[in-house]
Amino acid sequence: MDFEVYTDGSYINGRYSYGYAFIKDEQVVLESKGVGADLEAAKMRNVAGEIAAVQHAVERAKTMGVRICIYHDYSGISEWVNGNWQAKNKFTQAYVSYMRENHDYYELKKVTGHSGNRFNDYVDRLAKEALGIKP
Repeated sequence: MDFEVYTDGSYINGRYSYGYAFIKDEQVVLESKGVGADLEAAKMRNVAGEIAAVQHAVERAKTMGVRICIYHDYSGISEWVNGNWQAKNKFTQAYVSYMRENHDYYELKKVTGHSGNRFNDYVDRLAKEALGIKP
């Protein structure tokens, strides 16, 4: 893998956000955050942000021509892709389709959220900052 990438999503007051960070040699080398615009997706609360974070990170990896190891703290991120969970709405179905089409660019690893992992905590803050949530 060329980079480790940590991803996270957040939600407040009907709005969702995402954050991700590319890590190389224990240093953040690239980061991004943003707010989702799809009101229907927002009904999924922070899960919409979790999905957005991963998809934005994969898009960045494709643009850069690199492979990434994505660390996520929401189980669905990997469980939908590997078929252990059924994708039941158009957003999760589109996510699964996208991830399967782009499988050459990533691998997925689950981490425990809010457990003191500094990079997971870092992207948690990024996602919250995108919504104006103070730590």
